[in-house]
Amino acid sequence: MQFVVSGSDLLNFADRFFSLAIADFYKKKEDEDVLYSLEKILELLGASRQTLWRWGHLGLLVPVKVGNKVMYYKRDVDNLFGKREG
Repeated sequence: MQFVVSGSDLLNFADRFFSLAIADFYKKKEDEDVLYSLEKILELLGASRQTLWRWGHLGLLVPVKVGNKVMYYKRDVDNLFGKREG
């Protein structure tokens, strides 16, 4: 079996490959920067405020303050529950 690939085929392949890779990189980067509010975390996890406080104190799910709001990074929630990208 023999395959014949032209130079333009290779260029098209490379262009498509790198376009998809770059789009995937930026999508992952955007996902890492997503913040959830305290209320959203309570809803998603079904955990109590006391549990979230304890997890923060133990370093398991550390909140960040944005102004006067308590927020949590999506990546931290994913890491806590073993969801890995890639």
